[in-house]
Amino acid sequence: MKIKQYVLGPVQTNCFVVYNDQNQAAIIDPGANGAQIVDAVQKDGKEITMVLLTHGHFDHIGGVHEIQEKTNCKVYIHEQDQELLQDPSKNLSKLFQKVISKNFTSAEADVLLKDGDTIPFGEITFHVMHTPGHSRGSCMYLTDGVIFSGDTIFKREIGRNDTYGGDPVAQQKSLQRIAAIPGDSIICTGHGENTTLEEEKKYNPYFPR
Repeated sequence: MKIKQYVLGPVQTNCFVVYNDQNQAAIIDPGANGAQIVDAVQKDGKEITMVLLTHGHFDHIGGVHEIQEKTNCKVYIHEQDQELLQDPSKNLSKLFQKVISKNFTSAEADVLLKDGDTIPFGEITFHVMHTPGHSRGSCMYLTDGVIFSGDTIFKREIGRNDTYGGDPVAQQKSLQRIAAIPGDSIICTGHGENTTLEEEKKYNPYFPR
Protein backbone atom coordinates (compact mmCIF):
# COMPACT_ATOMS: atom_id res chain seq x y z
CA MET A 1 0.00 0.00 0.00
CA LYS A 2 1.25 3.45 -0.95
CA ILE A 3 -0.35 6.65 0.33
CA LYS A 4 -0.05 10.17 -1.05
CA GLN A 5 -1.41 13.19 0.77
CA TYR A 6 -2.71 16.46 -0.68
CA VAL A 7 -3.92 19.54 1.20
CA LEU A 8 -6.85 21.02 -0.70
CA GLY A 9 -9.44 23.77 -0.61
CA PRO A 10 -10.12 26.90 1.43
CA VAL A 11 -9.96 25.18 4.82
CA GLN A 12 -6.90 23.03 4.08
CA THR A 13 -8.52 19.60 4.01
CA ASN A 14 -6.29 16.54 3.86
CA CYS A 15 -7.04 14.30 0.89
CA PHE A 16 -5.39 10.88 0.73
CA VAL A 17 -4.75 8.78 -2.36
CA VAL A 18 -4.21 5.10 -1.62
CA TYR A 19 -2.57 2.91 -4.27
CA ASN A 20 -2.83 -0.88 -4.31
CA ASP A 21 -0.71 -3.44 -6.15
CA GLN A 22 -3.15 -3.57 -9.07
CA ASN A 23 -2.39 0.00 -10.19
CA GLN A 24 -5.66 1.22 -8.72
CA ALA A 25 -6.28 4.31 -6.63
CA ALA A 26 -8.78 5.01 -3.86
CA ILE A 27 -9.36 8.69 -3.10
CA ILE A 28 -10.29 9.58 0.47
CA ASP A 29 -12.03 12.93 1.02
CA PRO A 30 -11.32 14.92 -2.17
CA GLY A 31 -12.26 18.30 -0.73
CA ALA A 32 -11.46 20.30 -3.87
CA ASN A 33 -9.54 20.24 -7.14
CA GLY A 34 -11.02 16.98 -8.40
CA ALA A 35 -9.60 17.41 -11.90
CA GLN A 36 -6.10 17.94 -10.50
CA ILE A 37 -6.40 14.79 -8.42
CA VAL A 38 -7.39 12.80 -11.50
CA ASP A 39 -4.46 14.24 -13.47
CA ALA A 40 -1.99 13.43 -10.69
CA VAL A 41 -3.22 9.84 -10.41
CA GLN A 42 -3.14 9.32 -14.16
CA LYS A 43 0.42 10.67 -14.31
CA ASP A 44 1.29 7.96 -11.79
CA GLY A 45 -0.17 5.43 -14.21
CA LYS A 46 -3.04 4.46 -11.91
CA GLU A 47 -6.80 4.14 -12.29
CA ILE A 48 -9.22 5.70 -9.80
CA THR A 49 -11.76 3.05 -8.85
CA MET A 50 -13.32 4.50 -5.71
CA VAL A 51 -13.87 7.61 -3.62
CA LEU A 52 -14.28 7.03 0.11
CA LEU A 53 -15.91 9.84 2.09
CA THR A 54 -15.49 10.03 5.84
CA HIS A 55 -18.51 12.34 6.00
CA GLY A 56 -20.51 14.73 3.86
CA HIS A 57 -19.30 18.22 4.75
CA PHE A 58 -18.43 20.54 1.87
CA ASP A 59 -14.72 20.60 2.58
CA HIS A 60 -14.51 16.83 2.10
CA ILE A 61 -16.77 16.44 -0.97
CA GLY A 62 -15.83 19.44 -3.10
CA GLY A 63 -13.80 17.47 -5.65
CA VAL A 64 -16.13 14.48 -5.95
CA HIS A 65 -18.19 15.76 -8.88
CA GLU A 66 -15.15 16.36 -11.11
CA ILE A 67 -13.70 12.95 -10.26
CA GLN A 68 -17.03 11.31 -11.08
CA GLU A 69 -17.17 13.12 -14.41
CA LYS A 70 -13.69 12.02 -15.43
CA THR A 71 -13.67 8.42 -14.16
CA ASN A 72 -15.92 5.43 -13.68
CA CYS A 73 -15.24 5.27 -9.96
CA LYS A 74 -17.78 4.46 -7.27
CA VAL A 75 -18.44 6.83 -4.38
CA TYR A 76 -18.90 5.48 -0.85
CA ILE A 77 -20.38 7.26 2.17
CA HIS A 78 -22.10 6.19 5.38
CA GLU A 79 -25.85 5.93 4.87
CA GLN A 80 -26.59 8.58 7.50
CA ASP A 81 -24.59 11.25 5.65
CA GLN A 82 -25.98 10.64 2.17
CA GLU A 83 -28.44 13.52 2.64
CA LEU A 84 -25.56 15.98 3.01
CA LEU A 85 -24.28 15.44 -0.52
CA GLN A 86 -27.00 17.48 -2.17
CA ASP A 87 -28.01 19.88 0.59
CA PRO A 88 -25.84 23.02 0.96
CA SER A 89 -27.38 23.83 4.34
CA LYS A 90 -26.63 20.41 5.78
CA ASN A 91 -23.14 20.08 4.24
CA LEU A 92 -22.30 23.57 5.60
CA SER A 93 -21.33 25.12 2.25
CA LYS A 94 -24.17 27.62 2.63
CA LEU A 95 -22.91 28.58 6.08
CA PHE A 96 -19.35 29.13 4.78
CA GLN A 97 -20.27 30.98 1.56
CA LYS A 98 -18.08 33.96 2.49
CA VAL A 99 -15.09 31.61 2.40
CA ILE A 100 -15.93 29.41 -0.59
CA SER A 101 -18.22 31.73 -2.63
CA LYS A 102 -20.59 28.93 -3.70
CA ASN A 103 -22.79 26.11 -2.51
CA PHE A 104 -21.48 22.54 -2.80
CA THR A 105 -23.46 19.58 -4.02
CA SER A 106 -22.42 16.19 -5.33
CA ALA A 107 -24.10 13.34 -7.13
CA GLU A 108 -25.61 10.61 -5.01
CA ALA A 109 -23.23 8.00 -3.68
CA ASP A 110 -23.06 4.59 -5.34
CA VAL A 111 -22.55 2.65 -2.11
CA LEU A 112 -24.10 3.44 1.29
CA LEU A 113 -22.10 2.10 4.20
CA LYS A 114 -22.88 0.78 7.65
CA ASP A 115 -20.72 0.14 10.67
CA GLY A 116 -18.64 -3.00 10.21
CA ASP A 117 -18.77 -3.05 6.42
CA THR A 118 -15.63 -4.06 4.55
CA ILE A 119 -14.52 -2.64 1.22
CA PRO A 120 -12.14 -4.82 -0.83
CA PHE A 121 -9.49 -2.91 -2.77
CA GLY A 122 -7.04 -5.31 -4.35
CA GLU A 123 -4.86 -6.73 -1.59
CA ILE A 124 -6.19 -4.03 0.77
CA THR A 125 -9.39 -4.17 2.79
CA PHE A 126 -10.93 -1.03 4.26
CA HIS A 127 -12.92 -1.63 7.45
CA VAL A 128 -15.71 0.85 8.13
CA MET A 129 -16.10 2.14 11.68
CA HIS A 130 -19.11 4.39 12.22
CA THR A 131 -18.08 7.26 14.51
CA PRO A 132 -21.03 9.67 14.82
CA GLY A 133 -20.60 12.94 16.66
CA HIS A 134 -19.10 15.35 14.15
CA SER A 135 -21.95 14.36 11.84
CA ARG A 136 -24.50 11.56 11.96
CA GLY A 137 -22.66 9.52 9.37
CA SER A 138 -19.05 10.28 10.23
CA CYS A 139 -16.94 7.18 9.82
CA MET A 140 -13.33 6.08 9.78
CA TYR A 141 -11.61 3.66 7.40
CA LEU A 142 -9.16 1.23 9.02
CA THR A 143 -6.64 -0.82 7.09
CA ASP A 144 -3.16 -2.31 7.60
CA GLY A 145 -2.13 -0.18 10.59
CA VAL A 146 -3.60 3.03 9.16
CA ILE A 147 -6.77 4.87 10.19
CA PHE A 148 -8.30 7.51 7.93
CA SER A 149 -10.21 9.47 10.53
CA GLY A 150 -11.76 12.39 8.66
CA ASP A 151 -12.89 14.94 11.23
CA THR A 152 -13.51 12.38 13.97
CA ILE A 153 -9.98 12.81 15.37
CA PHE A 154 -7.27 15.38 14.87
CA LYS A 155 -3.92 15.58 16.58
CA ARG A 156 -4.87 16.16 20.23
CA GLU A 157 -8.25 17.49 19.08
CA ILE A 158 -11.61 16.27 17.77
CA GLY A 159 -14.12 17.59 15.27
CA ARG A 160 -16.75 20.12 16.25
CA ASN A 161 -20.22 18.85 17.17
CA ASP A 162 -22.31 22.03 16.97
CA THR A 163 -23.48 21.89 13.34
CA TYR A 164 -26.20 19.87 11.59
CA GLY A 165 -26.05 16.25 12.72
CA GLY A 166 -23.50 16.95 15.44
CA ASP A 167 -24.04 15.14 18.72
CA PRO A 168 -21.68 15.45 21.71
CA VAL A 169 -23.13 12.38 23.43
CA ALA A 170 -22.66 10.22 20.34
CA GLN A 171 -19.19 11.71 19.93
CA GLN A 172 -18.11 10.55 23.39
CA LYS A 173 -19.40 7.06 22.66
CA SER A 174 -17.41 7.05 19.42
CA LEU A 175 -14.27 8.11 21.28
CA GLN A 176 -14.77 5.28 23.75
CA ARG A 177 -14.91 2.80 20.87
CA ILE A 178 -11.79 4.29 19.30
CA ALA A 179 -9.91 4.18 22.61
CA ALA A 180 -10.66 0.45 22.74
CA ILE A 181 -8.98 -0.28 19.40
CA PRO A 182 -5.98 -2.48 20.23
CA GLY A 183 -2.41 -1.70 19.29
CA ASP A 184 -1.13 1.35 17.50
CA SER A 185 -1.97 2.79 14.09
CA ILE A 186 -1.07 5.85 12.07
CA ILE A 187 -4.02 8.24 12.02
CA CYS A 188 -4.41 10.19 8.77
CA THR A 189 -6.55 13.12 9.87
CA GLY A 190 -8.97 15.33 7.98
CA HIS A 191 -7.06 18.51 8.83
CA GLY A 192 -3.65 19.36 10.22
CA GLU A 193 -0.88 16.98 11.19
CA ASN A 194 -1.26 13.24 11.15
CA THR A 195 -0.82 11.41 14.44
CA THR A 196 -0.94 7.94 15.97
CA LEU A 197 -3.57 6.08 17.95
CA GLU A 198 -1.17 5.57 20.83
CA GLU A 199 -0.39 9.30 21.01
CA GLU A 200 -4.06 10.22 21.04
CA LYS A 201 -4.85 7.68 23.75
CA LYS A 202 -2.16 9.30 25.90
CA TYR A 203 -2.50 12.99 25.11
CA ASN A 204 -5.84 13.80 23.51
CA PRO A 205 -7.80 15.53 26.30
CA TYR A 206 -11.13 14.42 24.83
CA PHE A 207 -10.36 10.70 24.99
CA PRO A 208 -11.86 8.75 27.91
CA ARG A 209 -9.49 8.05 30.77
